[in-house]
Amino acid sequence: MELKIAEKSGYCFGVQRAIDIVNDTIRNSEKPIVILGPLIHNPYVMAKFESKGVGVITDIKYLDVPNSDLIIRAHGVPDSVVKTAIDMGANVLDATCPKVKEVHKLTKDAESKGCHVLVFGDKDHPEVQGIIGNLSAYSVVSTTTDLDDIEFRNKAFLVSQTTQNIDEFITMVDYLKAKNVDFEFVNTICSATRERQDCAKLLAIEVDLMVVIGGKNSSNTNKLCSICEGIVRTVHIESSKDLESVDLDSAKNIGITAGASTPGWLIQGVVDYLENL
Repeated sequence: MELKIAEKSGYCFGVQRAIDIVNDTIRNSEKPIVILGPLIHNPYVMAKFESKGVGVITDIKYLDVPNSDLIIRAHGVPDSVVKTAIDMGANVLDATCPKVKEVHKLTKDAESKGCHVLVFGDKDHPEVQGIIGNLSAYSVVSTTTDLDDIEFRNKAFLVSQTTQNIDEFITMVDYLKAKNVDFEFVNTICSATRERQDCAKLLAIEVDLMVVIGGKNSSNTNKLCSICEGIVRTVHIESSKDLESVDLDSAKNIGITAGASTPGWLIQGVVDYLENL
């Protein structure tokens, strides 16, 4: 068995920044620490924080310790939520990924100019909820079929959830051009996402099994899985424990990649497990 690890995998800048903010707060603060929603989509990382006394709430209305350090998750929230937290007396620490903050600014500016904002992504994902929570004239689209249901009365402005598939975003752009829609677009898929997708594609061609490590609720990890599945047999795991139920007998060349919310120690755990077989 030969193991190959994707050149780009694991934590991205935005995730590492968010992790650092929480760890710095744990070290330096004497206040109760609460994260508004899971900081990142990885259950093992969240479990470690909770074991250190960090609380997690799903909604600002559940903030019952007003003078706490409230950390905004990496996926971001609408501006109104931050204002509410400050008004409640919380010390707000913003761990929103800078790339996501850029999308917030772009979409707010576009709407202020009279544009109908199109957000390519998953309408239920917290990043998308944070983006559209600042807007009134918008549509969330996940397929080109969704575009057919929109009556474009104003100029459109297309952006993407930062963890989407670049090829699917390009398809959206081409479809709008073909329909002669008056629109502008900015490719807001972050470079870390694109790099991980490109490296996963290249590696999947060389192996007979791809192992993708990351939270089952992680958008960018699920996109990696989808890309790899189109090329080779692929399994999505959260840790090495999940490999115990995977048939590895026929795998001679195994590729390993990981989502941007996956810590290095989880990746190394998978490598160690496979090397010890």
